Amino acid sequence: MKELIENAFTGVNIIPTVLLILSLILLTSCVNNNQEEVTVIAPSGTPSLALSHYFSTHDFLTKYEIVAGSDPLVSAFNNKTHDIIVAPVNLGAKLYKVNGNYVHYKTFVWGNTYIVSKNPINSIYDLEGKDITAFGQTSIPGIVLRALLKYYNVNPNVTYVDDVSTANALLMSNKAEITLTAEPSLSKINKKGNLYVLDLQDLWKEMTKSTSYPQAAIFVLKDKINNETILKHLKDIEYSINKTTDTKITASLAVKIDQTFEKLGVDVLSKAIPNCNYGLVVDEQTPIENYFKELEKLGLSQMYGGTLPDEGFYFKHYQK
Repeated sequence: MKELIENAFTGVNIIPTVLLILSLILLTSCVNNNQEEVTVIAPSGTPSLALSHYFSTHDFLTKYEIVAGSDPLVSAFNNKTHDIIVAPVNLGAKLYKVNGNYVHYKTFVWGNTYIVSKNPINSIYDLEGKDITAFGQTSIPGIVLRALLKYYNVNPNVTYVDDVSTANALLMSNKAEITLTAEPSLSKINKKGNLYVLDLQDLWKEMTKSTSYPQAAIFVLKDKINNETILKHLKDIEYSINKTTDTKITASLAVKIDQTFEKLGVDVLSKAIPNCNYGLVVDEQTPIENYFKELEKLGLSQMYGGTLPDEGFYFKHYQK
């Protein structure tokens, strides 16, 4: 381009050269205008960690946000501000009942919560009468904990704090005896491998005699379920999720896309990824409905909208 501009002012072929430059600019503009920007929003932590490959390779004409808390996700569901939303399964179902703006595409996080202690705990029954510091009282971690305690008829004293970081800090400062935690935070506080850990996903499988509970999913704007560009991006997200089996690459990409991951570092993230329980399954409706039925038993059906979502909630309903 620099050479063309220099030649344009030699006084020999000014008009043809200028026309060529204008044509190139116009062509570039047309190409860019024909590209469709895709907008994605995802919560920080385990869900966005799985999308590290996608975010790293789709920075051109893809606008993505990694957010903390549920408020930005609720706003996105209500206001149709994003093409693709990554969110807790129950939140997506609840807001589908409210406005029907987004449908469930794929569940890909199947639980990442654990009970940890510095003192020996070998089974959930060891929690009887103990003090537990937990987080997420009205979200999936707290809900799963309550469901399991009720099923196994175990009665500890549970105190809830604002977030997982607070729970972890209390454990590490010896101000809490036992805590509910989640990946990738668990791998950070358990670097030395000296904590006793109960896997709540295994306990859930035992309780339900099925798969682990569906935690986070991909939701797509209903207005764009047949949009070719969006469909391609959904497949690229699936590819990113499948790439998490290569923990080192996923961790290396993650530290470049989010400050929280950067603070955790590649080694911690590499260790955490296998415990995040990523996976894509063929039949998602059955485990989702089983999960919601467990919530109903706890009197928490309002967490997913009161009744099981209809067939229109599932992307497969719209497949040609």
